[in-house]
Amino acid sequence: MWHSVNRMRWFAVLLPALIGGAGCASRSAAPVAATPAEAVDALLKAVKPSEPKDDVPATADLVALFEAIAPHLADTSRETVDGFLAVVPEVRAHDQLAKKTFGAALEKAEDYVPAEEALSMMTMGTVLSQIPPGAKAEVLKQPEKSPTEAAFRLRWSKADSGETQTFEETVVAVQEGAGWKVLVPLSATVEFGSHTTPDKREDYVRRGQQEWDAAAVRSDNQAALKELQGFRAKVARLTQDLKAGKCRRVEDYLKAVDSNP
Repeated sequence: MWHSVNRMRWFAVLLPALIGGAGCASRSAAPVAATPAEAVDALLKAVKPSEPKDDVPATADLVALFEAIAPHLADTSRETVDGFLAVVPEVRAHDQLAKKTFGAALEKAEDYVPAEEALSMMTMGTVLSQIPPGAKAEVLKQPEKSPTEAAFRLRWSKADSGETQTFEETVVAVQEGAGWKVLVPLSATVEFGSHTTPDKREDYVRRGQQEWDAAAVRSDNQAALKELQGFRAKVARLTQDLKAGKCRRVEDYLKAVDSNP
């Protein structure tokens, strides 16, 4: 399991940075959704299930998920997902450089957490990254009519041998161009928990039930993007330190991960 001290190694400092060049220039455009319901249905069909380990999804699964849903996302949600996709090659290159620099000693270090694993940790608050294969999707709450936006409460469920897994998310369809696309919360405002009775157990992952409208989801996305930007800047700084030979021992490297710039 992830320990808070290790998480703080990577996320203690949030630096201002720009996600330049993010996104996929060759990405195919999604068919235009004529209604909010069509936009949400397209998103549901695009979600790629995965099997997170200790609630932490594999980076490869996240890349597949985000590439699949990005064409259906609106403005800030799309920008945040594109920001994640842009930083993945950078953290992988950083981890390779760190392993080349320190060898087996790095893997043996008690507090070592690869940057790629830390990046995956940032997505635990994305309910869509927790959906397992075989889960069935349904709309729990139909939106009230609005000329510009419509909120949907979604649930995925999977039952197996007395155990049920449920996953709940709130998304907001908004008008974009000639059609509708979807805003999805991407920060860590998610609850993980379980209910147990003598004959069954339910494990759940669910977004808070507060009022989610387009403005609230955009604010959530901006917070997630800011954290991602800070993480990207820290990885870039540490990569330069490694190349410059500033970290000659594993202890120096771990101390640099902990320290402020």
